[in-house]
Amino acid sequence: MLTLSEAASPAYWVALLPLTVLSVVSTSGAFRAMHTFVLHHASHEDFGRRSRLAGDVAGIIGMTQSYADYRRDHRVHHAALTSALDPDQQALAALGFLPGLPRAAYPALLRHTLIHPGPHLRTSAARLRANVSPRTRPLRSAVFLITHGLLLLAAVTGAHLSGQPGPLIAWITAWLIPLTVGHHISAVLYALGLHAWYRRSPAAGWAGFAERTGARFFADPCPARLPGGRPAALAWTRWWLRLILWHLCVARLLVIGPTDNGCHDAHHADPAGRRFDWCNAAYARPALLAQLPHTKVHFWHTWSLSGAIRRNFDQLADQDGIA
Repeated sequence: MLTLSEAASPAYWVALLPLTVLSVVSTSGAFRAMHTFVLHHASHEDFGRRSRLAGDVAGIIGMTQSYADYRRDHRVHHAALTSALDPDQQALAALGFLPGLPRAAYPALLRHTLIHPGPHLRTSAARLRANVSPRTRPLRSAVFLITHGLLLLAAVTGAHLSGQPGPLIAWITAWLIPLTVGHHISAVLYALGLHAWYRRSPAAGWAGFAERTGARFFADPCPARLPGGRPAALAWTRWWLRLILWHLCVARLLVIGPTDNGCHDAHHADPAGRRFDWCNAAYARPALLAQLPHTKVHFWHTWSLSGAIRRNFDQLADQDGIA
């Protein structure tokens, strides 16, 4: 058992910091998965008769929409993908991500959206209103307040009884920050790599559809064969650092989370799940492409989160602005 002096030592906090950051990142991704995975598949009735219950519980835990509200919006998203009616595109537009801006403006806008407190506060307030407002069902509001309020009450009580801020700090880092700041960062990065927003293709059928939806995979090619020594060691060190820190921790844990949304094009190709086994998405996508040869011709994918976002910024800058 650590003594108070040991726990307060700089070495203790230095050792604890990486685990704390990893905890915040993974918990943020788990909160997002309440929306992008549980609520999403509930809206497609993938949990059978329990879909409404699963969706509403996920929405309360993740401080996001109710099952009914999400299902309404998601139907429009599928029917009017990347059009002015698409609720997902409207959310990005509200953050300022519009077509026709100078290419250099998009990274600056992304930094502002991720760092400035204004967008964080607006999105968190909107999510809170979805659960506690005059238009919210009283039962939902009550369950939301009890669920989140009891956790805060336990933290405050623990801090009071122990005379130490530890329980309150644990609540802030394990619940509040992932639910607000982490959720917002994850949602923005997720959406910017999800679809080719605002794109209206003249191509009919699959060709036009496939231009707007791709898959996201996360890896780099292995370093080129180099002579031994320092160059090879540096190349492999960089490769492993990117794999662990960027592709795994950021792209997979924070943004995509424990979901099937890396293969989002396959979901849009078969939203009812008649051919696409979403429980085994990484294996089901190649199987779906084999069953539907026209998807193999038109579908596209990227191999990093940053690559997906850059691709979107390129195509946004190439489009005309909204009048």
